[in-house]
Amino acid sequence: MDTQALSLPAGAPLLLIHSVVSLVAAESLLSDLEREDAWTQRVGEFYQYREAGFTLQRIVETMPLEAIESALKKAFRLGSMTRVETFAHSYSGNDFIGLHTDEAVEELRLVVFFNRACSLDQGNFLVFPDRANLDRSVCISPLNNTGVAFVTGKQSEHAVSAMVGTDRHFWLVFRYAIG
Repeated sequence: MDTQALSLPAGAPLLLIHSVVSLVAAESLLSDLEREDAWTQRVGEFYQYREAGFTLQRIVETMPLEAIESALKKAFRLGSMTRVETFAHSYSGNDFIGLHTDEAVEELRLVVFFNRACSLDQGNFLVFPDRANLDRSVCISPLNNTGVAFVTGKQSEHAVSAMVGTDRHFWLVFRYAIG
C-alpha cells in the first residue's frame, strides 16, 4: 500500500492510496461485487447509480483496514476515528452524482475503486472542482484497487462524473466519524 498526499482546490488535504489490497484480494473482491445481483437503482434529479442491497461484511473483512486506518489517522492528523458506515455503489451507462458538499456532517470519507477496465474516455471521475479556476480542479480516475480519502464539509465540494459505456465500476465507501 502506497500513499500520496495532495490538496483539494480549497486547500483541504486529500490522500490517494495505491494498491489498497493485494492483487489476489482485489480480483476476489471484484468477482464478489460482480456476482451480486442485489443492487438497487437510485435515481433523482442530481444522481443516478446503483447501491448495494446486500451485506458488505465478507468484503470488508478481506481488506487490511487496520493498516489503512492507521495511514488515514497519520495523514489527516486525527486523534481518533470510528467507522460508522460502509456502503457500495455500482456505476455504468450514464450513472453520476451531481455536485454536493455533504456539509451537514464533517467526517472522513474513504472511497476504494474496483473495476476490470478503466480508461479516461469512460468518465466516472471523482471530481473536486475549483469554481474560481477550473484548471485547478482535481479529478480522480477510478483506477482499480486505488482509494482516495478526504474530509467532507464546506471545503470538499465534489461530484461523480457521468459513466460512459457498459463496463461496471464499483466504489466501496467508508464513512468515519472524526474527533
